[in-house]
Amino acid sequence: AAACGRPSINLDGWMLGRNGCLAAFHAAVAASDADIAIVEGCMGLHDGREGATDDGSTAQVAKWLRAPVLLVVDAWNLARSAAAMVHGYQSFDPEVM
Repeated sequence: AAACGRPSINLDGWMLGRNGCLAAFHAAVAASDADIAIVEGCMGLHDGREGATDDGSTAQVAKWLRAPVLLVVDAWNLARSAAAMVHGYQSFDPEVM
């Protein structure tokens, strides 16, 4: 909220569920005059409630919203390994854009 000067909302997939997240997101978009919506994830992109599924993860919310993901990689002291890491993110779950 402080960075963009607008109110923010919580899109916690584990607590709100799919319908709650979608309703909260669309209500916030409808109430705003902004041109874009930025959704910030927490933890790792695929980290959520457990390790076997995407429940509660940022990836799950991105899929529900059909929102593109901007991956930020700390590539300090990396070379080709950065490409391998990014490739892994791209191929891990093809439903994440």
